[in-house]
Amino acid sequence: MTVPWVSRSTDTLTAGIDGRYRTWIRHTARLRTSDITGAAVYTLGENGGVTAQSSTAAAWSFLYLDPDDWSITGRSTKLRVVAACAVNDNAPAITMTVGLHPVGTPSGGVNVFNANLAAAVTGTTIAFATPAANSKSVQTYTTDIALPSEGWYGVGVEASGAMAANSVVEIPLRVEIRNV
Repeated sequence: MTVPWVSRSTDTLTAGIDGRYRTWIRHTARLRTSDITGAAVYTLGENGGVTAQSSTAAAWSFLYLDPDDWSITGRSTKLRVVAACAVNDNAPAITMTVGLHPVGTPSGGVNVFNANLAAAVTGTTIAFATPAANSKSVQTYTTDIALPSEGWYGVGVEASGAMAANSVVEIPLRVEIRNV
């Protein structure tokens, strides 16, 4: 009897040894005018949307990174971010920058959770500068960087301002890790 998850696990291990990328985070963010109300860093939510950093309404996509989980003796472990951007009939008229952010010390009052994202990890940002209406970009890749330190991380979208009326932007992204 074949156990499917054992096969996938073996494939993942082999991928790490031969330098192929493995996906750590996969997410598609849908940014709407009602979500992006000003210049700020917004977090990616469990529902595919984005949320201001203090919210009562959304669960966020945070993951714990332990570099030891990805290390292979004799190899360097690298990380990169891959993203693209697609826009509906209304250009957003802002720049949106995605990146991997450390999660700060959580705070918040009654029914509020503030993620307190720190600045993006150097080398993990991709900017989409005022994309045109009805456009879709090609996939963009950051260069490989060493894995950041152990801790909680989330993907954030930094907006340069409020989105134009009726604009919707989709940003599919992956955070990938490999051993070389």
